[in-house]
Amino acid sequence: MIKTAILSLALLASVTLDRSLVRFGDTEAFLKSQNGKVGVIESQKVYKSIPAYQTIITERVKKDTARWFNLMTQATNTYRACVTAIAKSQKMVLVVETGGIQGYPVVSITEMCIQRVKTMTPLPPLKSQK
Repeated sequence: MIKTAILSLALLASVTLDRSLVRFGDTEAFLKSQNGKVGVIESQKVYKSIPAYQTIITERVKKDTARWFNLMTQATNTYRACVTAIAKSQKMVLVVETGGIQGYPVVSITEMCIQRVKTMTPLPPLKSQK
């Protein structure tokens, strides 16, 4: 039992987490417990699979235009919904950008998210606010 406690303390001390790269979950709760399943994701790959983002690229929509903001909002909402759904279905306590956590076992969810995006119903366009 003493060996287990020492090993646990050694593992706790060696985990490093870049909070700015957390995409899902409660960072503080994870850091306190350092327990639970953690996923990593390559967000750029997922965004490239989202139809709204593909429209920005293929149509070369200019940044900071109303259309660009509309499409990026749709893409971001799709991304967040996908990450949340995958994380919850896989019972993950945290999802972090690849490279954002060191010293803790992780599972890549990038391909799961890309597959999920293909089956998601596109989000409706935003309504203008008047």
